[in-house]
Amino acid sequence: MTVKEGSATVKLPEGVFYNPVQEFNRDLTIAVIKQFSKIHLQEFINKTTKTAGDTQPKSVNYSGLSILEALGASGLRSVRFANEIPMLHKIVTNDLDPEAAKLISENAKLNGVEDIIRPSCSDAVKLMHDAVKDKFNVVDIDPYGTASPFLDSAVQCLFNGGLLCVTCTDMAVLCGSAPGTAYGKYGGVAIKMTAQHEQGLRLLLHAIQQAASRHDKVIEPLLSLSIDFYARVFVRVRSSASGVKHIASRLAIVYSCTGCQVSAFSTS
Repeated sequence: MTVKEGSATVKLPEGVFYNPVQEFNRDLTIAVIKQFSKIHLQEFINKTTKTAGDTQPKSVNYSGLSILEALGASGLRSVRFANEIPMLHKIVTNDLDPEAAKLISENAKLNGVEDIIRPSCSDAVKLMHDAVKDKFNVVDIDPYGTASPFLDSAVQCLFNGGLLCVTCTDMAVLCGSAPGTAYGKYGGVAIKMTAQHEQGLRLLLHAIQQAASRHDKVIEPLLSLSIDFYARVFVRVRSSASGVKHIASRLAIVYSCTGCQVSAFSTS
């Protein structure tokens, strides 16, 4: 089967996962990374200018963004990245399945972007841990179910100020269907309430921050959405040991009446 989406045309043999409902997710991600690319370039220019000062500046070339798609499947998302996002240095597209990794390579060649996309066949967590010395500007995690097993390694393999894109498809858990499961995966008890989708997004952001805190990093949420059956968040991750010390002051417990749905907050 051949699928055309956006600027990409990819082959999808039987058994390879493809979810057409997530096309909006991919469109949104491309829009966010495009904007981040502009910000990243401007920050590079500002840093280069500041470093040069009054002396003659050295010639420094901007190499572009490096992106990791940790769970690549067919490589459709990465092909669209390569075609639709300017100023890219490389895209590492990973999948644990050797057949999927082979398909990623074939689809990259089919779309003429094999010089940008670098297929990888590895466990996603191991790959991100191993990339601590060869970091990325953008990491995209889009699993089936929760992303919590990937968060700790993801925050470590980003450059300072890098962009982390996270999807969780277990929205029912985040919305309070299984409070104990939510606590185990996200470090907070989710309850059924009027604002349960916002609650789910905040729990996911909390889990990302907890993972970042263990490595003296803080997150800056840029965009958080609850769409259909999944949550999608975009955050910047920055190194800040001093910032981690103030994270507790940004947390609160929410009390919600099961009758009238009135909510109250407690920071103590």
